[in-house]
Amino acid sequence: MLAQHLICRTDADFARYALFFIKNRHDFRNHITLPDALINILHTLPESSIMLTLDSSNKPIGWVNFRYVTTGYEHDPNGEIAFVDSVIVDEKYRSSRLFLDGFYHLAQHIANDNPQVLWMEFNVLASHSYLNRLYAKFATKVSEQEGAHEREYRYRGSFQEVKKYLSSIRKKR
Repeated sequence: MLAQHLICRTDADFARYALFFIKNRHDFRNHITLPDALINILHTLPESSIMLTLDSSNKPIGWVNFRYVTTGYEHDPNGEIAFVDSVIVDEKYRSSRLFLDGFYHLAQHIANDNPQVLWMEFNVLASHSYLNRLYAKFATKVSEQEGAHEREYRYRGSFQEVKKYLSSIRKKR
């Protein structure tokens, strides 16, 4: 399946993101209520960027929420850390290929959007063994914390190393 990746820029793009999030909110967190999902969306949009993943009919099948922060984790459009807050992909479309393709496109966007980025960081639920194994290939687990409902790990990798890894995987496919 060929997918497209789109950085949300228009009200229509953000509406597509919000509708997809609401519909798939239980993939974000098992027991999230509709009001909590709406509050999350409202808190996310001012400081974050959203990359939608679209299927061949231009329908959203996933998104990545990311932002730029300083080493002190303060919001900064020129921050040296690209922090991926969350990623959701519709279960019927999940595959290693789609995940790595989306991650590659995200890294390319970040490289073009903010040349000051030195690091990439992301949280993953401790129970997601596949993602923990994948992230450990190009990043280091730097912390553990209790999330809203489950333990989370934070990974950090050199942005150049992440790009290099994703490029090498892409060439193999």
